Amino acid sequence: MDAKDNLAAQHASMPTETTTPPRTRWERLGRVAMYAFAVTVGVGLTTASWWVTCGYRGCPSVGQLKAWRPSEGGELLDRNGALVGPLSPVRRVNVPLARVPVHVRAAFIAVEDRRFYRHDGIDWHGVARATVRNIGALGIREGGSTISMQLARNVFLNERAGERTFTRKLLEIRYATLIEQALTKDEILERYLNAIYLGNGVFGVEGASRDLFGKGVQNVSLAEAAMLAGLPKAPSGYSPRRDRARAMARRDVVFAVLARERVAIPEDIADAQRTPLTITRATWEPSRNIDSWAMEAVRTTLDSLRKAGEIPASLADGNLVVRSTFDRKAQSAAERAIGWGAVHVDAQRYDDGASRTQGALVALDPGTGAIRALVGGRRVERRGFNRALRAQRQPGSAFKPFVYAAALMHGFTPATMVDDSPVSVGSGRDMWTPANYADSYAGRVTLRDALARSANAATVRVSSDIGITTIAAQAHAQGITSTLPIVPALALGAGGVTPLELTAAYAPFANGGSRITPYMIERVEDSFGRVIWEHADHSTSRAMESTDAFLVTSLLQSVVDYGTGRGVRAMGIRG
Repeated sequence: MDAKDNLAAQHASMPTETTTPPRTRWERLGRVAMYAFAVTVGVGLTTASWWVTCGYRGCPSVGQLKAWRPSEGGELLDRNGALVGPLSPVRRVNVPLARVPVHVRAAFIAVEDRRFYRHDGIDWHGVARATVRNIGALGIREGGSTISMQLARNVFLNERAGERTFTRKLLEIRYATLIEQALTKDEILERYLNAIYLGNGVFGVEGASRDLFGKGVQNVSLAEAAMLAGLPKAPSGYSPRRDRARAMARRDVVFAVLARERVAIPEDIADAQRTPLTITRATWEPSRNIDSWAMEAVRTTLDSLRKAGEIPASLADGNLVVRSTFDRKAQSAAERAIGWGAVHVDAQRYDDGASRTQGALVALDPGTGAIRALVGGRRVERRGFNRALRAQRQPGSAFKPFVYAAALMHGFTPATMVDDSPVSVGSGRDMWTPANYADSYAGRVTLRDALARSANAATVRVSSDIGITTIAAQAHAQGITSTLPIVPALALGAGGVTPLELTAAYAPFANGGSRITPYMIERVEDSFGRVIWEHADHSTSRAMESTDAFLVTSLLQSVVDYGTGRGVRAMGIRG
């Protein structure tokens, strides 16, 4: 006989509840009439519940209910479905029912739902009793909730937890019926014992056992089980960390219930009552993965979606599954690269070991704009400054491809000869004389060689020929969103841009000339897998002709083949 059969047998043998008999025939008839009315109301509620919707997201399917487990902090998944990490760690550890001792299960059932194994989600006796009391009080005073209904309330109706109305009760019944149809009793009990809030910010019997007693639930004694089973009614009020005397009084009430329901023999209950309450000093915190910049960026995006009303504010990060565009391996490599690079620069520049150098990195799919990796600094900062998204810096020579793209679109070719000799722009106090690196000039060179050498003088002359306004317009057309200064120095990257917009603006060079919009979330699901938000905007606009995009890409290949970027080839990188 398994644990389920043991518990069912225990409850089948329990004596029925006794009450003081009515003193007159009319009182007896009145009581019978009230109960008959209450049962009729209950049946009516159940029948009506079939017509109640489950909210705007609809009712979960049987498969979704079977797959659901209480959240341990929401999940951020990468493009391949691999777990990046928890979005918002929850103080909970899900455990299988087999790890929960029989006396712990029996204690919760005895206190919360003594007919758990004998009803189909709705305890008609409890509903009748609660209905009679509520009718007499002209309001909701008692709920008659079963474990299935409590699970429904905590899972589906969490945002309405403080609401005590017939509408919410009707929804509880509806969801409880769905749960009972989809899951076995043991599956329901397992999910309930993992989902229930037990005070001090802790959820589930495993988390509460670690938090209160410093051990897993499989090692909990009968006395400790009684303490746990007393918490669901008022988790904060009965917490031994908050009010020891009240917690002990509640435990005594639970012991009385355990004795009445024959959960254990009287001798064991008496021994448990004499057991001193020992609460561990240190509160329990779950171990958590080290955050990444990807998770920080996603959290910020989720906050923005809530503010815009695209995601319900009631759905916290801990209740979401976010399917992102990130690649977990690429993200890890990017964070290591920035960290190593910053340390390397510090070692060359400073002798005191100070961590002064910062960095940022963005990698995206140029065809779609899907972000594969994003790093906002050398160390992850919770709610910190993300340099990849927010830091505006002058791009310098990284801006030159926009100059050469505009030139190609205005009649230049890679073979057009340009002058790379000293140059001055303007006059008087406004005169500007940019210099090449190390004052090295090549004279007459092709457009291809000018970019390969990153020749400042030649680039300035090209920009003067086609106009700074034209160059700025081309950069904006490709994805630069920051305001650019219309000054000669723009040709050499004088305007401030973020790493994200600069990377996005390079995408047309690689994808045949289409402007893309960077994004990092494919879709957001609730804990049942129902889609509540999805990225739908994959539209692009033409930023340049495909022939021009091809030519710019060819020019940039020359930079790494024999120009200023040849160190890339020296590292063995091809393509």
